Order: sequence, then structure tokens, then C-alpha cells
Amino acid sequence: MVCSFRARTVDSELMKFLILIFSLFASLANGQVIVHAGVQISPNTNTLTFPTTGGSNTNVLTTNGSGVLSWASAGGGGGMSNPMTTTGDQIYSSDNSGTPARLGIGTTGQFLGTAGTTPAWHTFAGTTNQITISNSSGDLTLATPQNIHTGATPQFLRLGLGAAADATASLYVSQAIAAATIANGFWMQNSNAATSGNQMYSPAIHLTGFGFGTTAGTSQAIDYRWYIVPTQITVPIGTLVLDASVAGGSYTTLLNILTNGAMSLPLSSINATRTDGFVLTNLTAATSGQKQQFSPSLVFSGTADNTSSGDVSETNKFSIQNEPQTVAGTTTANLTIKKSIAGGAYSEVFGITSAGAFRINGSKIGQGIQYGDANGVLNTLQFSTVNRVAYASSANFTFGLNANSHFWYDGGSTFNLGIGKGISDAASYPLHLWGSDAATNTITTEFGIDHSTSGTPAAGYGSQILMLGQSSTTASQNMGAIAWDWVTATHASRASEMNFWGVFNASSLTKIATLALTAATTSTLTLGVAGTTLGNLALTGNTSGTVTITPSATAGTQTYTIRDQGAAANFVFSNSSGGAASCGVVTLVAGTATITTSFVKTGAIIQLTFASQPLAASVLYISAITNNTSFVITSINAAETATVNWQIVNP
Repeated sequence: MVCSFRARTVDSELMKFLILIFSLFASLANGQVIVHAGVQISPNTNTLTFPTTGGSNTNVLTTNGSGVLSWASAGGGGGMSNPMTTTGDQIYSSDNSGTPARLGIGTTGQFLGTAGTTPAWHTFAGTTNQITISNSSGDLTLATPQNIHTGATPQFLRLGLGAAADATASLYVSQAIAAATIANGFWMQNSNAATSGNQMYSPAIHLTGFGFGTTAGTSQAIDYRWYIVPTQITVPIGTLVLDASVAGGSYTTLLNILTNGAMSLPLSSINATRTDGFVLTNLTAATSGQKQQFSPSLVFSGTADNTSSGDVSETNKFSIQNEPQTVAGTTTANLTIKKSIAGGAYSEVFGITSAGAFRINGSKIGQGIQYGDANGVLNTLQFSTVNRVAYASSANFTFGLNANSHFWYDGGSTFNLGIGKGISDAASYPLHLWGSDAATNTITTEFGIDHSTSGTPAAGYGSQILMLGQSSTTASQNMGAIAWDWVTATHASRASEMNFWGVFNASSLTKIATLALTAATTSTLTLGVAGTTLGNLALTGNTSGTVTITPSATAGTQTYTIRDQGAAANFVFSNSSGGAASCGVVTLVAGTATITTSFVKTGAIIQLTFASQPLAASVLYISAITNNTSFVITSINAAETATVNWQIVNP
């Protein structure tokens, strides 16, 4: 609907009505209100006079303040012309009165912010080595100079953790740690779990320096690495390993420290040279005011339970230390071993000088061995021209409480060694074992040989004493041996034998005799070499006499005697308890022989046989018997010299 008015004056009541009607129709979809030029609307006392034209595009109605309306450009004159003339312009109030203002569009990458009380365009600005800004097609990209995600490999000149980086340290870590508290400052871990047969080494701390190699003529790397090598056992253990490489060569292990505290210093290619393995050094130089600068001590510490003090654990220590000193203007070195018991002061238990002298529980070092007794009294074992260790022909060396030493060595050309008494008691014996006790009718063991084995002994297991000597050309040749071995090694029924070994015609040691108990009350002597003819028992002497074989002295037993008659092939054999001969062999001289024996009785029958070829027409007979004294054998051939066997059968 179109409403058209002519220019005229309309009273206020009518005007109100018309405005109501205009508002009603203007609310319709295509409603228009047309006001003709010169129309005046005067509500109450205010009169509005509309312009007579329709104005230009983008014009707005303005007033002159007296009710006369006119067309004007937006923003100009008494109002603002249409601001939407440039894409992206912004309109804002420039004061508290609502005065509009225009903000032109910004440049690519700018963002709208404020500048005091008015809006303004701002530009994103990055920081050197921190944030980088990139604009492209209206997109804004923020980036760091290098990747810092979990899979990245960023690089930093210096880094500070917990505090600013230090100008002298590549990595500086600062932590506020409470007293008596352990806190991890730096932790490296292998994120892979171990499996059976696959142990996961820790990451290594790798240190590299460079030295100039004059042989190669170039700078060469020197590398050290610290890392952990686990070991698979019931409860796994680890080894902290320090190894090194020079000039890109293979790594060599220098130090191993186990989780139980054990430490090893593996060295290689030492050959036959003195090589430092572990060095403790005092870097302070000695001066005239302080002439001694001891080395640091190597201390071994352990604990023991003192039950007499109520089960108190006490710490006991040993220390090893070099204690240099100045003596008569020159310097010497003293290696000392000291003890500290239950936290007490250290006291020396052993010392040795750079000259080779040593002491035991001593306070000074001199010529000889110094030792302390149970009462703390210092004693000295002297090495003098009379008593010392030396190769001089007159030198002697003894250990003991007095001249009757318990151990001694005669340093003379005989090199006699004694145990148990002084040198003068056995100066001619290479080895003298001397014992002293109050025994009168008992046997004292003076020397023992004890043989042990890791195996299980069986028959033939034993010990021997070997005798050696020099032959015409060669020293230390086997001469013989005495050995004892088990015949039965079972403990409950054990039985042994004694064997004698010898050498004949440059042979090896050969068993020649065995003496053994073959039953509880029977001893057996076996002669001969196994696998050969029977052995011979030779009884040899250089004077006449008898050899008596006597069983145990039980009543009724017989004694057998072989009597030497003083001439070749002449002897008698007796089985009488009194020891007189009852049989024997004799050689005739000029057809006769007298046999002396108390066994013969008057009327005895004496049997005679030739033991060798007799002369022709030779017949033997007994020509005389003297009771309990002797008898005479006679041949009818006065020239007979044959050997005759005889045996007495008493009536």
C-alpha cells in the first residue's frame, strides 16, 4: 500500500493518528510510506520539514537543528556517509557521544586489537631462535627453529635444567634437594625389557677428547664410555663398565664394578713389565717444614659380632699405606699394614722398608725382623754375621726361643736343615728331626706323611718316600723307594702293605719286596719281582754265627736256627726250643768232620747223605758221639772232601 501526502501543516493530534496508521501499514510485507515534498510533521511543538527531492544513493537524512531535514552523504556534514565503501572496513565509536569512526582493512597476517581506547590492527612478530611467523593465503603459522617433539633430535649449545644454562657448562642441572635425601639429577634408561638370553645394556655416557698423534700427524679421538652390562642368573646382577678407545680403535675395558661392590681392573699386553694397575697419590709435595706426605690408605673394612658386649656389631679395619720418611738426609719408603679394632686407633701389625727389611708389630725398622709378643714387648730376630740368611760357609739362621731353636738352617757347604733343636746337635745331617719328651717305654711319632685326595681312594692308593742320587754322569736319579698303600681301602676293613722298590741295571723303579699283614695274626714277607723266578733270601755276614728264625714266644713252639760252621757250605739247622741244631750240612776235610750241637744224645740215630759227588769207595759212618756236645762223621776214604747232609733222630 502506498500513502501519499501533500505539503501542508498537520495538527499534532492528526499527526499522531497518521503515524500510527503509517506504522501499521509499514509493518506489512511490501508496505511503503511516501511523503511528498514540503510535508511538515509537527508533533507537539517540534516541526519536521522533509526535503522536496528523493536524494542520491547512500544519502542519509540530516537536520539543521531547527526541524528542516535534508539529504547528505554518510559521514559528511552534519552526519556520516555510508562507511561500507571499502571491503573489510571497521566502524567504531570514537568517543562517549557515539561519534562514529572508520578503521580501514589491515594487511595479511594482522589481527584486530586495541591501541589505548580505540581499535587498531596489530602484526604477529616472532623472536630470533624462538618463534618463527609465516603468513600464506591468510593462514598464520607459528614454528620453533627446530623440532622439539618426542621423536625429534633438537640441538642446543647449552642447556639448563632447574636453572639458567651456565656459560661454562654444556648441561647445568640445579635441584633443591632436602637434607639427607637422594634425588635423581640425571637418569638414562634402556626402555626395552630383557628376555631370556637377551640382556639389555644401558645407554652409555660417552666422553670424547682429542689429542695430536705425532706418528699419524693428525688429531685423534680419545673416547671413554660408562655403561651397565646385565648378567642373566637366578637374580640378575649388573656390571658398571668403563672402557676406552684411542684413534678410533677397538674399545678396551678399564674397570668393572659389580652390583655387589666387587671391582676389577682388567689389563692386557703387560708382558714382563711393571705396569700401574691402581694408583693412590698424595699430590702435596713434602717440604722442609713437613718432610712426610703419606700416600692415601687402601682400607679393608668388615664387621664382627662382639658377643661378650651383648651382641654388638663392631667395625674392624685393615689399612695399607706408604709412609715415606727422611733418614740421614735421604728418603726411604715404608709400606705399613695397620689395624683398627672396634673403631679404635690404627696400630701397625706389619711393615717393610724399601731396603727389604720388615717388622711384625714393631715400631721401627732395623736389621732383622721385629715382632711383638703377647705382652706387647718388642723383640728382634737379628741377622748378623753369625746368624743370618746367606750363602756364606759360616752362616747360620735359626728360629726359636733360645739356642735350642725349633727350626734352624746351617748355611755351610753341607746345607744342613734341622727341626727341633740347635745346629750343633746335628751339624753333619742334611735333615735332622729332633724331638724331646718324657717318654720311657712308648714310641713317639717324629715324622708324618699325610696324603689326601679329591677322589675316592681304592686299593693301591698310598704314599712313598723316594730316594734319589747322582749317577756317574747324571744328578737326581731314582735309587729306590719305600711305599705304603692300601690293600683294602674300605674304611671299616682297611688293610695296608709296605713295599720296597729298587733299581737294577739302569731299570726303572721295580718292586722287590712286600711286607704285609695277611691275617690278623699273620705277617707275610714276599720276595722277588712279579712275573719272574722266586726271590732269594741272602743272609750274609763276615764272621761266624747263627741266624735264628723264631715264631712268637708261646710255650711249645720251636725255634729254627741256621748256624754258620765257619767253613764253606757248613751250617746246621735246628728246630729245638733250646736253639741247638738238629740237622745241617757239612763239608768233610781229610775224610772227617766234627759237628758241635747240644741236640745230639748218646744212642741217637744220625742220618747221612752225600750232598755232592763223593770219591770212589767212600762210605760214611758215625765214628763218635759225645752226649749233648758233638758227634764225628767219618769216611772210609781218608781223602774224602764231599759235602754231607745230616739229621739227628734222638732216641
